[in-house]
Amino acid sequence: RAIEEGTNFIETDILSSKDGHLICFNDVTLDATTDIADRKEFADRKRTYEVEYESMTGFFTVDFTLEELKSLRVKQRYGFRDQQYN
Repeated sequence: RAIEEGTNFIETDILSSKDGHLICFNDVTLDATTDIADRKEFADRKRTYEVEYESMTGFFTVDFTLEELKSLRVKQRYGFRDQQYN
């Protein structure tokens, strides 16, 4: 539909999983938009990486397999947006 409406481009954030699968995900970290912080089995996976010249600490897609990523629940980052699909 966006192309039909005449958009100039479509932004797709493509990241890699630990096992080399490409996924579309808007953040390099999983912290703000998934239930990763509630998953005790992944607690030891928190890392610090340099991202665009900034030190970032969190859970990064590159440290999880596709199967592990698929097990996470996605959630809406902003409280003022519809939360029904969390």
